[in-house]
Amino acid sequence: MVDADYNYAFIAWAVNIFLAGKRSSPVYLYFILKILRKKGEMMKRILIISLVIAVLVVFASWNNAKPANIIARVIERNKEYSGELKYRIDLFGIFSVGEAIIMPEDKQIYLNKQVLHLSASAKTPRWLSQFFVGKASVDSYFDTRTIEPMLFKEKVILGDKPVEEKEITYDQQAQVMTIEGERRHILSNTHDPLSALASIRRMDFGQIKDFKLNINTNQKNYILEAVVKPLCIVVAGKKYQIAVLKAGISRQEGNPYHKSKITMSVLRDKENLPLLIKVFAGGVFFTAKLTEIK
Repeated sequence: MVDADYNYAFIAWAVNIFLAGKRSSPVYLYFILKILRKKGEMMKRILIISLVIAVLVVFASWNNAKPANIIARVIERNKEYSGELKYRIDLFGIFSVGEAIIMPEDKQIYLNKQVLHLSASAKTPRWLSQFFVGKASVDSYFDTRTIEPMLFKEKVILGDKPVEEKEITYDQQAQVMTIEGERRHILSNTHDPLSALASIRRMDFGQIKDFKLNINTNQKNYILEAVVKPLCIVVAGKKYQIAVLKAGISRQEGNPYHKSKITMSVLRDKENLPLLIKVFAGGVFFTAKLTEIK
């Protein structure tokens, strides 16, 4: 087997022959090629180390997002299960791109009727805010008995762009929603995302094996269909009842280009507290995992 150093010496000799007009010492070229070889080995080492680090980061992110680990970090350290729910939003489950907060429900008066109000907000993390600033807030006002929304508000701020705001009112009996002065037909029991979450948190997943929700906040009717998988996990010697909800969201008319998938793990012991939410939409994968309860 020919040694690599011999090959470099042979290459140096060959180059010296073909560049007779600019003849250089093959010895110098030989040493240059050896240096390049060592640099190549160094680049290989750097590449291998980078791959190992990337694998470790992916594994750590995957491990931290397991419901059992979220319970160990958040639930076991916090005996209060009601209050502000803080989530970290990761792109592809790895890169932090947002922070979200879901506020506890409170009672308010809307159209002379007592309703429940649920709000949530999200913003870019501190490191990303140096390059791009994004904020969003949503509010839902829904019936205390049916959990069907009467009013939904959304506000979005993206960099220097004008603030985007929309307000939607729902007439569930007439099956009509009004947005920007335009009336649109909705399906019965239509929800916005927040009232849908409130409805899910009230479900008995010891009995319910699958469910369907109608959602509309952008003039198009969407249908969420989910199956429920109950689990029992042990953390710090305690048993916790988990429900994993695997759902698909699609337009009512069946448009194949407007589909997304959501997997939500909720803690049944604590009013179906959302521990982890995975969303796949438009070829992009996001995760939102519970990090703190205030």
